[in-house]
Amino acid sequence: TIQAAIDEATTLNGYIVNVDAGTYPEIITVNKELTILGPNVGINPNTTGRNPEAKITYPTGLSGYAQMMTVIADNVTIDGFTFDGKDYIDAAGTSGILGYGNNIDVKNNIVTNFNYVSVWISSYDPVNSGNGFYRSDIDVTNNYIHNADIFNLTNGSVIGYGVYMQGA
Repeated sequence: TIQAAIDEATTLNGYIVNVDAGTYPEIITVNKELTILGPNVGINPNTTGRNPEAKITYPTGLSGYAQMMTVIADNVTIDGFTFDGKDYIDAAGTSGILGYGNNIDVKNNIVTNFNYVSVWISSYDPVNSGNGFYRSDIDVTNNYIHNADIFNLTNGSVIGYGVYMQGA
């Protein structure tokens, strides 16, 4: 799994994690300074054809709010993936990528079918339990964000965001 590669003791800060095409049903936490590259690294999904995807989906058995990928480290790049939340339609809120660090690059990804925020950079600090922490060097470019808030309409709430930069 992608999470197993991140958690591997030999995966150190500054390393590159290369992910092959395929489907990865998992919740991912990035707690190291890494470059995580899918098979479509450097390929803008808005302008050209793509290689077979590394598609990250929700695993079965979840309940409640869920982020598919949470970045709690600084200096992280996520490039060349598909994040697809369509199989978790009962959730109170879903987000594709939630970042709590500085120097986070999210580029050349397809982020689709999340009913809260597709890509969210938060000013909340999960370590020190507080708000008001400003983020710097955030780059969210060349992503295709599709169907933000696709499922939330069922309960009458319209709150979906494609990209939400809070304190950045």
